[in-house]
Amino acid sequence: MILGQGTAADGMVRVTVSLDATADDIELDPRVMRMPSGVLAEHLRDAMRAARRQLFDRLAEDHETSGYDLEKHLDEMHTGYMRQMDGYRRIIDDINRRLGS
Repeated sequence: MILGQGTAADGMVRVTVSLDATADDIELDPRVMRMPSGVLAEHLRDAMRAARRQLFDRLAEDHETSGYDLEKHLDEMHTGYMRQMDGYRRIIDDINRRLGS
């Protein structure tokens, strides 16, 4: 399985991504929960981008992947990650609302 990994906030935000999303993971150091939700969202985005960039680089290096298959995988990943990012935003907004109560 080809994975991509990315970090942000001095390693306090760690993201792992896979082609089919079965191995996707987000690890947060508890200290990041004290950050404003917008700042945390930026760190999540940065780590996600780094992880996807590493995954794309690894796919490009894989000589068994044809150009067509790579394009198909990238389209699938894009759709999946747009849904995931929307979910992360909702989670962070919910946490922020709860902390504000």
